[in-house]
Amino acid sequence: MYDVHLSGELNGMYGKTHSADTRKLISSKVKEAVNSPEYILKRSKTMEKKKEERIQQEKIAISEIFYSLQGESRSAGKPTVFVRTFGCPLTCTYCDSMYANTGSDFRQMTVPEIMNKIHEIAPACKSICVTGGEPLAQPHIRRLLQALIAEHYRVDVETSGCIDISNYMCGKDATIYFTVDYKCPTSGMEDRMLPEVFAHVRRKDAVKFVVGSEADLQTMLSVIKQYKFTSAIYVSPIFEKISLETIADFILSHEELTEVRFQLQLHKYIWSPETRGV
Repeated sequence: MYDVHLSGELNGMYGKTHSADTRKLISSKVKEAVNSPEYILKRSKTMEKKKEERIQQEKIAISEIFYSLQGESRSAGKPTVFVRTFGCPLTCTYCDSMYANTGSDFRQMTVPEIMNKIHEIAPACKSICVTGGEPLAQPHIRRLLQALIAEHYRVDVETSGCIDISNYMCGKDATIYFTVDYKCPTSGMEDRMLPEVFAHVRRKDAVKFVVGSEADLQTMLSVIKQYKFTSAIYVSPIFEKISLETIADFILSHEELTEVRFQLQLHKYIWSPETRGV
């Protein structure tokens, strides 16, 4: 870059050592070089290229992306784009999306590819539900959440209660909301629940109980008493497993449950319960 003629004593390992004046000259020339507009622009382009290459290598396993009505929780009934990831560390007995947990029916997609698909299928919709499987089990899911927030989406994340949500909140004012499942006994996964997950649930988030028995209802009551949630609390039946009247009577007979909201999975009543992409 610069032709600097050096002088000094010979160093046996590295060649010539340099006088104080020569070192000062080298330092000033190097500073001049790295602060030049040409070098700064070149460095910026190099860094941007490396960032783009890294993003292109960061892929998320996607089961499906579709546009439908939100079936439950805080945004129930609202037109929403669903991004369903593939894979889950749990195997609940009543899982209604096992196709997103086992097999090979998924596609590895980069964050830009996912964003392009969202824009394509519902360009006017600003409500996103990231679900699964278990979305927080995906190594690069935080980058997707950040990309959605940057484009001013409201993002609802449905998660299973076995992964700490505090690492994915993306900042105090981020438009990201968590619906955290507490897995009751019928799920077969209650022992996988992490106490710290429920300790991190915020007022703007939600906790959801899916129940299929009297034991599940008693578990729900116990957990609500223990954590004293300030968030919304939802209870939904395992489809055709427990009578709706049983759930309603249980809620109404316990004063600790006055803030609980009883919900049905709306999409299972509009479409066939086995229908995908709704």
